[in-house]
Amino acid sequence: MPEPHEFAQFYDRHHVLLFRYLEKRVQGWHDAEDIFQQVCIKLYRTLERGRTVRDYKDWMYSAARHTFASWLEKKRAEPTPISLDGLEEVLADAGEDEVDHQEEFDVIECELEKLPEHYRALLHLRYTEGLCNKEIAQQFQLPKGTAAVQLHRGLRLLKKRV
Repeated sequence: MPEPHEFAQFYDRHHVLLFRYLEKRVQGWHDAEDIFQQVCIKLYRTLERGRTVRDYKDWMYSAARHTFASWLEKKRAEPTPISLDGLEEVLADAGEDEVDHQEEFDVIECELEKLPEHYRALLHLRYTEGLCNKEIAQQFQLPKGTAAVQLHRGLRLLKKRV
């Protein structure tokens, strides 16, 4: 079992670097804090089981990478709620300005639900959350160009359905 002061020394030396490492990857302080806490618990429990560690820094970053990867998988698997706010541009582009807006929203909502989850999430971030392509790319850890192309494909698919 590790001595409390051993883990405290390890924490004092490395917590700032570890938190910055995570914060850069998740683009959000609250998510980074949650992952950071999970990593610290994993590290302490590993020491508690009696594992000897030769290089604390490598061990810490390895645990952080694995915890972040698990968090990212869970986040990607979560369904993204889609709101119709901000999708008025889609309606205008579809050329259906004269139709009752409520009917348009109903049609779009129905067709939006039929899109693959990835496209729905991208469209949600762009038109509901108001994020730019760069921010969306960061959120999905994609190159900016790839995010833009996928957004365009999702919008084009939605327009075809509407």
